[in-house]
Amino acid sequence: LQLDPSNPEALHLQFLAHFTLGHGLEALASARAYAEVDRDSPRALLIEGMALEALDRSEEAVRSYRSAAEINPNDAETHSRLCVAAARLERWSEAETACDRAVGIDPDRYTGFAFGFGLDRIAMLVYGIPDLRQLFAGDQRLTRQFA
Repeated sequence: LQLDPSNPEALHLQFLAHFTLGHGLEALASARAYAEVDRDSPRALLIEGMALEALDRSEEAVRSYRSAAEINPNDAETHSRLCVAAARLERWSEAETACDRAVGIDPDRYTGFAFGFGLDRIAMLVYGIPDLRQLFAGDQRLTRQFA
């Protein structure tokens, strides 16, 4: 990167390094530098959104993901990340549409209804567990009670 700061691949690698290490602001700076070098790149917009989400800036992340999806409407990862970011902002309709596109479902062609009552919900009722997330948190103190 020091040899050629305009190399998009080097900037992408720099972003990945900062992102992996949890350096949110540095990751965002790398993502934006990448976007400056490779304008209108859906990948640059995608990684900018990832950096913004890491900084709990979901509103801005949604805008980045939307822009990336406009450029490359068939990118499943972009739609998947847009789905999660929109859900964090409780924009359920946008999240549902993005999730459908992420898995390749055309919401205009396929519709349906589903419900379920799995073992986890039965365990909640039988053992009086107040929050379903406790079953999946990995806290062994909870699971040891049922052994």
